[in-house]
Amino acid sequence: MNILTVDDDAVIRATLCEILRRERSWNVVDADNGEVAWQMLENGLDVDMCIFDNVMPELMGIDLVKRMREDSRFQSMPIILVTMNRDRELVMDAVKCNVRDFILKPFKASRLVEQVRAVADTIPKKQLVATEVLTDPEIVISRLEIDYPRYLKILDLFLTDLGKGIIDTRNLLTDGDILPALSRLDAMKGSCLTFGAYKFRNTVEKINDVSLNSLTPLETALEELREVYHEIKSDIENQGLTTDVQDSDSSSVPLGEGVKSNARAKVLLIEDKPIIVRQIKENLISNSWIVKDLQSPKEAMEYAVQNKTDLIVVSLSLQDNGAFSLIRFLRSNARTRGVPVFGLSIKTAVEEQRKAQESGFNAIVTKPIDFAELKNNVTRTLQIDTTSRFYNRDGEFFIINVPGSDLKRINELSKKLPSALAEAVESGYGKVLIDAQQIIGFDMDTFEFLGEAIEACNNLAVPHALVGSEQVSHSCKEFEDYQSWVVYESLEQAKMSFADANQPAVISQI
Repeated sequence: MNILTVDDDAVIRATLCEILRRERSWNVVDADNGEVAWQMLENGLDVDMCIFDNVMPELMGIDLVKRMREDSRFQSMPIILVTMNRDRELVMDAVKCNVRDFILKPFKASRLVEQVRAVADTIPKKQLVATEVLTDPEIVISRLEIDYPRYLKILDLFLTDLGKGIIDTRNLLTDGDILPALSRLDAMKGSCLTFGAYKFRNTVEKINDVSLNSLTPLETALEELREVYHEIKSDIENQGLTTDVQDSDSSSVPLGEGVKSNARAKVLLIEDKPIIVRQIKENLISNSWIVKDLQSPKEAMEYAVQNKTDLIVVSLSLQDNGAFSLIRFLRSNARTRGVPVFGLSIKTAVEEQRKAQESGFNAIVTKPIDFAELKNNVTRTLQIDTTSRFYNRDGEFFIINVPGSDLKRINELSKKLPSALAEAVESGYGKVLIDAQQIIGFDMDTFEFLGEAIEACNNLAVPHALVGSEQVSHSCKEFEDYQSWVVYESLEQAKMSFADANQPAVISQI
């Protein structure tokens, strides 16, 4: 059940939401005033019940109720009012507007839940969506807490079982076993709920006279299910989501604090122009990020509340100021308030961009899109750790790849190095190779980082070796601070040094 709560007092609103969310089957959406709540409802927010504080700025709770009752969409919506006092005039107005109950402040948690549950019990159960072939995979994956490969595997087994179920039912009917055939059909209905295969389930529901001919619509519905399955599978594979995030055969070792560089950031894109959608998806998916695209703000509101989203990208040119309705909704809802939102705009739409920045957008991305800049903005906004690309493993060796002449990356590596190295040692990597072959010139910051890496290895008492270019070897000979370093010409030579009992791999202290 979806509940909309509205209260201008942040503490009371948070308390109310916290109490209601203890009921796992209740999804709670909140707003901080009546006008915002009305805009959310106007824009298609799907809720089953509303709980309004009565005394609020801009729009009183009872006035919001009256406005809703004048709209055919909300005339029968169950509403509860929260108030300090139930004066006669308020009660009379509430009765006229068919307010279901009052919650008196200060409220007791158990009594509050009891009142809400009593109203909820009067709400007719929603009918299953007969036209939905399969529910959005991300919703199912989130609910079942599984990954994409597991989702596809279970879904394949589900379709196989449905096919076998139809065959079993046909054989039972041929043998005249009506009751066992009905039981087999019931079993098929139950499994449909897992994946939201509502169209197939409703096809089963419509079978009144069980016969061989009645199974034909089931076979047609199953064929449609299989077609949708192959489309979903193809889309998931094209996005590279069938590869586990942490593959034991991968040479990449995600280490360090913050978001891992190969973590699948979930991006929600709202854009009605197919070319832009394709371009953004192709570029962001190349970073192994998950991109879900929708066309309308209404769909985005429902999706953002129900699914964890790391970033939302929305076109500012959507019809009826849809982008601005969406940002108001997102910023008023506790679940989406902190989600970063980027606006897409053509470069010349200066006024549109100014309005977006004032409305709470985190960044503006101008068209034509500079995708390198977009990826950098996403990485920076989500605080994604990109340094793990410089850490690799090779058997028992942990390799630190030092970028040449890139001060920004060097600084990032320097900050992450202690935790990355400690995690590597903790994970069982007993030997470290510092690969500085990309360094082609002398740079003080880069050499200071090499010193930090060597010192960190010494502090952890982990054997290590430095591999460097000719320039690194020359600099070590030229500068007194680095003359104690042993520099190997190749990774293979450095690896061999660990096996040489007469030449310890641990480099001298600096």
